[in-house]
Amino acid sequence: MPDAYLPALADFELSDDEISAIETALQHADPWAHDDAALAAVRTHLQSAKQKLVDHHMARHHETCCYCRTLMGGGGRFVRDREHILPKGRYRALSYRSSNLSASCKRCNMEYKGEKIDFVVDPNTILDDHENPDRYLIVHPNFDRYESHIRRRSVQDGMNYIVSYMLKPGDAKAQYTFEFFGLAALEKESFDEAQGLFWSSESEDNVEGEFPDRI
Repeated sequence: MPDAYLPALADFELSDDEISAIETALQHADPWAHDDAALAAVRTHLQSAKQKLVDHHMARHHETCCYCRTLMGGGGRFVRDREHILPKGRYRALSYRSSNLSASCKRCNMEYKGEKIDFVVDPNTILDDHENPDRYLIVHPNFDRYESHIRRRSVQDGMNYIVSYMLKPGDAKAQYTFEFFGLAALEKESFDEAQGLFWSSESEDNVEGEFPDRI
């Protein structure tokens, strides 16, 4: 499937020790639980693999959440999660698969998405077809270009700020993602003089030609 971002998924590399550690972990009841005593022998390599994964995906999304585009740079683990698009609790074989991982804010991951699979078309057959963006109702963090569906604009001046989302007209994935992650709750207006800075949801003229395929 076409990769929507750079650095490319195909360019992601792990060391032989990290690959071996992941293979060992996948035999464990909870492959992601590197703190478990049963994974003590490979813990260091699992931790380094996880760090490489999150760094790679943070770079792909320019340090923003893959679901709401909130800036996460500098926030560390208190703001950012390593995101399993298909939940690792349900699809353990994909626990360390880069194509099933991204970086999201804790709000989108913990409060809205969690272990849900409502956004998957036929969850029972998705494992072998998880790289197909047509199998997802949400904008896929790796195989759909977010800005081809949704644009987030924000301006802040001291304590005054605006956050606004523009959905591509008639785009089902944009609408589903907006509702699934409760993005309306993130839209704020705290000063009147900033009116008009963002696209009008009623005007397609501002959208035409504004959706690049890749960054």
